[in-house]
Amino acid sequence: MSCVFIEGDGPVQQWIRRYLISFFMVWAFLFNTATFCGDLVLEREKRFKYLSHVLGLRKLPYWSANYAFDLMIFLIPLMIFFVVIFSMGERGKFLADVAGYIVIVLALFSVSFIGYSYLFSFMFQKSSTAFRLFPFFNMIFFFTLPTIPMNTRPDGALAQYICPLVSPFVAFFNCFFTK
Repeated sequence: MSCVFIEGDGPVQQWIRRYLISFFMVWAFLFNTATFCGDLVLEREKRFKYLSHVLGLRKLPYWSANYAFDLMIFLIPLMIFFVVIFSMGERGKFLADVAGYIVIVLALFSVSFIGYSYLFSFMFQKSSTAFRLFPFFNMIFFFTLPTIPMNTRPDGALAQYICPLVSPFVAFFNCFFTK
C-alpha cells in the first residue's frame, strides 16, 4: 500500500520524496560513521598498525589499503541499492530518473565521509566508546545544530556557506534540494 501524499509527479510530491530520501540517508550515514571511526580506534587499541609495521608493511600501503577497503564497504551497499531501484521498474522511476546525480553526490560524499570519520577517530581512546558515542555526537553537533540556522534563515551566509563546510551531513542533505 502506497502513501497518498507521495503519489503523483507534482512539485509538492517531488519535494516530499527528496526530503524523505535525504533525511533517511543522512540518518543512516550518521550511525554508519561509528564503523569507520571505531575500527580505527580498535586498530590503535590493539596495535594492529604497529604490528604490521614490525612485519614490514609501510605506512602508505597500510593507509591506502585501509581507505580502499572502507570505500568498498561504503560503495557495495550503494551498488545493491541502485540494482534494487532499477529492478523495481515503474515504482522506482523517481529514483531512476535522478540516479546519475545521486551516484555523483554519493561518490563525492564517500570520500569526505570516510576522511571525516578518520579525523574524529583521534578523539577516542577506546573503541567501545567510539562505537557508542560518535553517532550521537554527529547527530547533535554536525546535523541538528547546523540545521537550525538553515531553517531560521536559509538565505544567510551561515546557512549557505559555513554550515555545509562544517558538516558533510548538511552538505549532503542540501544536495537533494539544489538544481
